[in-house]
Amino acid sequence: MNRWLLTIAVVLLTAGTSVVAWDSVEQICARQTARKAALAHRERGASAASAGEFQRALVAYEAAQSLAPADADIQSELLGLRVQAAARSPELLPDADLPLVDYALELAGSDGALALTAAGNLALRRGERGEARARFTKAITADATFAPAALAMGNLERTEGRLPEAIKAYEQAKAAEPDNATLLNNLGVAYTEAGRFDEARASLELALQKREAAAT
Repeated sequence: MNRWLLTIAVVLLTAGTSVVAWDSVEQICARQTARKAALAHRERGASAASAGEFQRALVAYEAAQSLAPADADIQSELLGLRVQAAARSPELLPDADLPLVDYALELAGSDGALALTAAGNLALRRGERGEARARFTKAITADATFAPAALAMGNLERTEGRLPEAIKAYEQAKAAEPDNATLLNNLGVAYTEAGRFDEARASLELALQKREAAAT
């Protein structure tokens, strides 16, 4: 045997027949290294998700999946993260991810605020504004303190020109998440469009402060 190459036999039982596959030490070490790197990416992704940094979390988990494509835990956590992103930051999801999120929501069959908001945002991406409104309404009814639902409703109302309703939804969301920079920015824009300039200035300045604080 070549002293520079050790091999290990892995016995696989298929249809009652033993099949021996030989892996070199180099191959085994490469898999172990990839696995270690995947877990490091997964840990970074989980940390980013806990901080609400969904873009960083998605990048980290997708890197983990590319290194360990057969890891069921990473696959499951990434899918769950995509559902959260669909509810909280739907603009981060490429169109290619939408069928996966639809599938996850169908499997879960949940009527919770997060799932309903995610489904509403997906409907909006498909141009189904009536369906989106119905989902957001159900989400707010399910949990009035779930800010992403009220934020999504506010965005929908504002794009349809219903500024009083948009501001009411944004203010409801703000009561739940007063430090949400995106929410504060959108509320400021709505105040501006409604001619409430002092409130607009205060909200937009606060949104900028929150963004700067998050960046440090």
